Amino acid sequence: MSSAQARSAGAYVLLGLVAALGILAKYNFLVFLAGLVTAALVRRESRVALRDWRVLLSVATLLAVLAPHLVWAASHPDLLLSQTHKFDLTPARGALPRWVFGLRDLLVALLEYTTVPASFFVCLGRAPRTTEPDVAVGSLARLLGRTMLLAVALCAVTVVVLGVGNLRSRWLQPLLLALPVVAVYAGRTRLSLARMRLLFAVAALVAVTVFTVIVGTAVGAHWLRRSHHLNVRFDLFAEQLRRQGFPGGVILSDDRFFAGNLRKTFPGTIALAPTLDYFARPTRSDTLIVWNATKAPGASSELTNFCTRLLGAWPTNAPQFIAAAGWHGDPRVSKLGFILVPAGAPQKR
Repeated sequence: MSSAQARSAGAYVLLGLVAALGILAKYNFLVFLAGLVTAALVRRESRVALRDWRVLLSVATLLAVLAPHLVWAASHPDLLLSQTHKFDLTPARGALPRWVFGLRDLLVALLEYTTVPASFFVCLGRAPRTTEPDVAVGSLARLLGRTMLLAVALCAVTVVVLGVGNLRSRWLQPLLLALPVVAVYAGRTRLSLARMRLLFAVAALVAVTVFTVIVGTAVGAHWLRRSHHLNVRFDLFAEQLRRQGFPGGVILSDDRFFAGNLRKTFPGTIALAPTLDYFARPTRSDTLIVWNATKAPGASSELTNFCTRLLGAWPTNAPQFIAAAGWHGDPRVSKLGFILVPAGAPQKR
């Protein structure tokens, strides 16, 4: 954004660097960039910035930073597209096309992101105007606002065109993260220094409260008589699994929470799930098939199909079960079902 004003080579390089880092952090940052470019084309001053030859510095920086990742993506298309199932790009559900549910999810996400800034703006509107001079840079704030509107519009068009049936709220974070900035700019004429201090104090109070509640629900599980997944004792599970003969190797599971946390207790172990099954299983490693048996003792069909596809067949070994009480007096006793497949077992190629 500063490129539109500074028009310096350094600003253009920084723009390309920020764009590349945003894409590497989350692919849907591309939607924000598309909205930013479109918004910049609307007004003359920002359009001139895009027509400057130094924009090539932004493009060069972007490609230079992304080059290793682009090479990896070109050589691993399966991994690149392994999570597209989350968009639910399946045929119509009943009489309604899939995009109807995608637009519904988009609307719900917008409500989640706009409720707090809108409430802040409404409350601020009742305050008297301040007499302090307005020093805000209006052009940048308006560009940011237009960028978010166009990015959301682009999301809506993409949902309809591709038939996206599922859209999660957190996917819109790169698009709407700066929404409070626009809200503060819109209410700047009523934000005195004292009110700004009050705003920051309230924000700090909310942050501390939310953090306390999140931690408190886990630490206070005994008093709340409510179980929490952060209290699962994976260290105890690991001790029992070692006694059962699993020193480490490969963990296969349909529960990424269990697989990932068990992997941390077995250094050098590979953990695979149905959505991350593109790595070959080492033939000389013990394999542990594991599932969360707290609610149901049997393995899910997703896990059995996954292991059959990866190993060639579902093991004939009888499943075993272990249990562990949670941290902080958690009322739930977590149970783990598992099957140990010795090293050298047949593997599907």
